[in-house]
Amino acid sequence: LDALSAESLRKWSQFNPQECSNISWAYAKLVLLDTPLMEALSAAAMSRMSDFRSQNLSNTVWALAACCFCDVPLINAISAQSMPMISDFDPQ
Repeated sequence: LDALSAESLRKWSQFNPQECSNISWAYAKLVLLDTPLMEALSAAAMSRMSDFRSQNLSNTVWALAACCFCDVPLINAISAQSMPMISDFDPQ
């Protein structure tokens, strides 16, 4: 996973919403907190927040919670992006 983290840190600015949310989700699922990687993914997510869809938003916020990674600006942005599309979310 060190190689994945290192490569992701080099390319984070190119990540689309699905890549941001999937990598965050994968690390959270493995119960791994890579703070530099999460910070980079948070920055990528913030820069592309208007492109995030309901699944990207829910995966990202779940990953933040599961990793106990608190990024208040990102959480606020996810909340703001979620409100207009709240009917698009499916309970699981």
